[in-house]
Amino acid sequence: MSDRTDRAPEAHLILDGVYPARGLVFVRHVETAETYANSPIVIPAQARDKVAKQQFIVTAVGNYEFCDDPEECERPHTKRGEHKHRLEEGDWVLLRNRSWMLTPDPQVFVVRQSDVLGKFIE
Repeated sequence: MSDRTDRAPEAHLILDGVYPARGLVFVRHVETAETYANSPIVIPAQARDKVAKQQFIVTAVGNYEFCDDPEECERPHTKRGEHKHRLEEGDWVLLRNRSWMLTPDPQVFVVRQSDVLGKFIE
């Protein structure tokens, strides 16, 4: 059994005692507004869902995932051969299509860190 001190600092407790495993991220869908900011234009629900379909908010991040072939891989690595990332709780991310899986909580999904395509920055 692993000690909590070896977890990534951003791996938070959710889902009644379940942490994301190494290389995994817990996410929830982004809730979009019904209107444009400061505008009377209403966006239909179907259009909102289509635009935000692959956009999620990170709720918890597991430890870095190990790289299978660090010599050939172009992604940045730690000294231990793990893929580095800059994901934190609360980040707004874009995921690879159909890469998320259900969890016991219907609002939370699990996805591999490698399926995060990008992070939105304000």
